[in-house]
Amino acid sequence: MTTTKHFTHRFFRLAQGGLAVSLVLIGVVGFGKVASAHDDAIVGVASCSSPLGTGYTVSWTVTNDWDQTEAGTVTSVTGGVATLDAPTFAIAAQDTAFTTSGTSQLATVPYLTAVLTQKLPASASGVITLSTNTTWADGTNVSDSGTAELSGLQCGAPGAPLAVVAPTIISQSIAGHIYLCNNAQPTATEVPGGTLASTGPQTLGSSPNPLGTTQVAPGGYTMTATPPPDYVLVACMGSSAPANGGTTATEGVTVPAGGSGVGIFYVTNSAPVIASPTTKASVAPIVPVATSGSSTDQLVPASEAPTVTG
Repeated sequence: MTTTKHFTHRFFRLAQGGLAVSLVLIGVVGFGKVASAHDDAIVGVASCSSPLGTGYTVSWTVTNDWDQTEAGTVTSVTGGVATLDAPTFAIAAQDTAFTTSGTSQLATVPYLTAVLTQKLPASASGVITLSTNTTWADGTNVSDSGTAELSGLQCGAPGAPLAVVAPTIISQSIAGHIYLCNNAQPTATEVPGGTLASTGPQTLGSSPNPLGTTQVAPGGYTMTATPPPDYVLVACMGSSAPANGGTTATEGVTVPAGGSGVGIFYVTNSAPVIASPTTKASVAPIVPVATSGSSTDQLVPASEAPTVTG
């Protein structure tokens, strides 16, 4: 009896431990996915302070890519937090989607921003780094950092030209093509005509094929194609999904940050309409029939000839 109790107690404790570990793992995975969607881009642009020889001015722009309010704190910056005009910042949400319905979603371009201004002495040099810690309305907390470069500036001597180091702009693009499928084999032969459209972080309306390289926000897109006249859309060993009859097709296109995504569709000539063979129609024989008051006969089908009796 004692052995059974010990076994039952030990099994219960092991089950509790397994459940706790499972909940922790679920929490880590769940919160990891949410956190990965919130992010601040931090870009610093340095220039010479006025008058020349008095040092440097760095304008820091913090960009919120998530459609929620955020509150951030500068945790460190080269030269000290005291060189900033403010150690904290706040960025509003683009709309009330989260506050009214709890919708957590990616913001749309252009993103909302906050600007911090830093004053550095003439003795400063090299790369300036600013780090932040930000919390969004849903409790997500993320640390980010950005840099500014002073080495390209000439701010020491009066009369030297004012120089500004432009930030590196990260951009990405999407494109689309409708190619010929020849004998069930994909080719790179563009077929003029048809249309391409995309929905996702940004919406691109219907435009003629091909869709040239177009700058868009990063993320997942659904591209939709319609075929040129006298063609139908087919899979042709590709990843698109044509509708029944080939009148439309869709394909998922991923546009990574700083990269590009391309939607590829294939068409083949529409099958010609072939009349089905029919049986030869029977033709009623034609017989001459004399008409009243006439000396001539008229030709009418036998089925319409009058019946003569007697």
